[in-house]
Amino acid sequence: MSDNIKDVIAKNLLFYRKKNKITQKKLAEKLGVKHNAISSWKNGVNSIDIDTLFRVCQIFGITVNDMYGMSNDNKPSTIAAHFDGDEYTEDELDEIRQFAEFVKNKRK
Repeated sequence: MSDNIKDVIAKNLLFYRKKNKITQKKLAEKLGVKHNAISSWKNGVNSIDIDTLFRVCQIFGITVNDMYGMSNDNKPSTIAAHFDGDEYTEDELDEIRQFAEFVKNKRK
């Protein structure tokens, strides 16, 4: 993951806040924190503590994994195959490439 965890949480905090139509001020009120705390988490100035993060997740009806951008769908995120090109004809290699492209397109 190229983003650090603060960035991931900041992006997801914004996403779920907007999805649930909750302003920074309203979320701060629900959490019992100052409204500028929400802004400092969003900007990466401060990190949200785990207890508050858990309460945020309860408010949004999501899991901590959702906030961390982690998925539980158990789907592979990559397709990998190993083959020695010398064992296949050029036509067979073309078919392998076409099949790999087909699989990638099905995931979209």
